[in-house]
Amino acid sequence: MHKSFARMQSAILKPLRYFFAMLFLLSTLLLFTGLVPALPSAVFRWLTWLQFVPSFLKASTALAVGSAGFIVVLVITLFFGRVYCSFVCPLGTLLDAGYRIRDAGSLMNIYPGKSNRNSGDEFGAKDPLAEIPGKNKPVSPISHPVSYSYLHPFNAISFYLLLLIILTFFFRNIFLLNLFDPFSISGKMFALFRGSALIALAFIMIFGLAGFFSGRRYCNMVCPAGMLLGLLSRISFFRISINSKRCKECGICEGVCKGACIDHLAHRVDFDRCTACMNCLDSCSEGAVRYRYAGFMGGHHNRWKQCKAAPPANASRRSFLRKSAGGAAALSALIIPYRFPSSLKASIEPIPVMPPGSISLKHFTSHCTACQLCVSSCPTHVLQPTFFEYGTSGIFQPKLDFTKAFCRYDCIRCLEVCPSGAILPLDLKEKQKTRIGLAVFEKNQCVVVSEHKNCAKCSDHCPSKAIEMQAYLGDLKIPKIGEKLCNGCGACEFVCPVKPDKAIYVEGLDRQGKIIRLTDTGFQISDVG
Repeated sequence: MHKSFARMQSAILKPLRYFFAMLFLLSTLLLFTGLVPALPSAVFRWLTWLQFVPSFLKASTALAVGSAGFIVVLVITLFFGRVYCSFVCPLGTLLDAGYRIRDAGSLMNIYPGKSNRNSGDEFGAKDPLAEIPGKNKPVSPISHPVSYSYLHPFNAISFYLLLLIILTFFFRNIFLLNLFDPFSISGKMFALFRGSALIALAFIMIFGLAGFFSGRRYCNMVCPAGMLLGLLSRISFFRISINSKRCKECGICEGVCKGACIDHLAHRVDFDRCTACMNCLDSCSEGAVRYRYAGFMGGHHNRWKQCKAAPPANASRRSFLRKSAGGAAALSALIIPYRFPSSLKASIEPIPVMPPGSISLKHFTSHCTACQLCVSSCPTHVLQPTFFEYGTSGIFQPKLDFTKAFCRYDCIRCLEVCPSGAILPLDLKEKQKTRIGLAVFEKNQCVVVSEHKNCAKCSDHCPSKAIEMQAYLGDLKIPKIGEKLCNGCGACEFVCPVKPDKAIYVEGLDRQGKIIRLTDTGFQISDVG
């Protein structure tokens, strides 16, 4: 009965995981490569709603139904563990692809793998069951098909990294969050297909190899979403458990565990590192591994098997906690002096032209995860990733590059697709009145002055009629910018024939504004936020 029930669980849960994992992976791939540009904005919102880090950042701007996806993820994790990592996360699915390749190779005896049970963890503590007679038996490649091995849960690197990410976020700097956010990483990789497919494939191969050699170690040691959800999954109601009476200690469940969290000799599962992939369910021929109700904080969970030979770990744990407290204090002392200034205008010059709806430089740089979804969705491709235009912490955050194109007057695509709240949604009328920059005219650069010939391209292409032609010399007319009407769309800069330095260009603003019509002839500029 236990065997058939375990097989039934696997027959239901694993195909369900495959379906959702491939749905989110392929949908993310299509969104970021721009292969389906005509998708309605509702599709974008639905597919990005459950992505943990963007949804959390969006909720920090305005908590609403559209930004509550991360709360749903937290509730699901509280009940079922880290199913987000295996069902939703596109980067996790890429890592799993590497695992599948290793699985296929090991079954054909191409890559049998080795056990590292006696290697010890980073604190020098060896497996407590490694020296028990009859317990540390060599496992053959046939009975141990993929041969991942249990790793001890204490890891200083992941702890300090998570602490550093939290502290920097607290001080309104999301550089590390952008760097390690799995959705942002996936977006950057997939967006590369628009420029260089070979580079995109190279990055995908790197993460595939990471999954091949180390399973889900990235998710448990580096990923901020994985580490945070791992903390919550420690008290989840449903979890993987091992029946000590039925377990034959063959090690197959440990060998197929991508999270390296199953200790088959101790009949133990570190569920904070378990990504709920369900691979272990059908690996056990005895039906000893099940996904079951464990109660709050594991109250009904099978107790870990005690071992007489287990060395005392309290000393190493106390040492780890002492070092962690000291490291937290040191990191705080380093970060506090470098918290975000009240205005970034003094530290970033010139200010890039931000997408409409960005509100201000401070808001945009503290919410944008540089996922590149707006870049991939922009129909004119005027949105381009940057390097250091927003400072060292804003690498890959987008700007409007008017040498490539201009912001269409009738387009609100980037405002519809932004998953993190860096670009707040505006309707078309509000967007058309939003000032994202200000045109600057260099008179001596203009062909009217330098070559004495008429040119009215900037005026002809200005959608807000902010540029009018005035008499200059004889029949020559020269442009004049009405600053109150300029919304900074960049059409004038894009069409200006002067090269390399344009006679008219758009400067970015520290804080965006909007044009409000008061009378037929008067306008007023006011802040968006």
